[in-house]
Amino acid sequence: MVNLNAVSAGGDAGDPDGYRSRVARLGPMVGAEQMGASVYELDPGESICPYHYENVEEEWLLVLGGTPTLRDPDGEHALSEGDVVCFVDGPEGAHKVTNRSDQMARVLMVSTIPRWRTSSAPSRGVQWLIGRPEAAGSSHATATIWTICSAVKVAGVPGRG
Repeated sequence: MVNLNAVSAGGDAGDPDGYRSRVARLGPMVGAEQMGASVYELDPGESICPYHYENVEEEWLLVLGGTPTLRDPDGEHALSEGDVVCFVDGPEGAHKVTNRSDQMARVLMVSTIPRWRTSSAPSRGVQWLIGRPEAAGSSHATATIWTICSAVKVAGVPGRG
């Protein structure tokens, strides 16, 4: 059992400016195998990821605190505590979460965890193929750790800028 208000989120000093969120991955804490959940803390001006979409997984966003801004195919939307959004797989589920306020924002992202998945960043013309380590034959794998298997350019994908 994990209390969302008590988890400690950590960051990576190597993350580029604008993408220095802190994260607490809950899946390993609760023994999850088919679902993932992460609490993200966003300081003002920071985003979780570039604008992207998943190709085989569904994600949900729950705002725990603050007022993050959601960018999706329909534009930008101000969110507030308690808001829930579902990102379906494919381009119609494209999204980016940014904190444009002057206070920290906290969000919970929940997703399915397929054995193999791809993510696309259309404005960058890049697609990632990502698999759980056991899908790649690793003997010490767990279902909650991802390994980047390859990154390939996507030809002919219209950018969303």
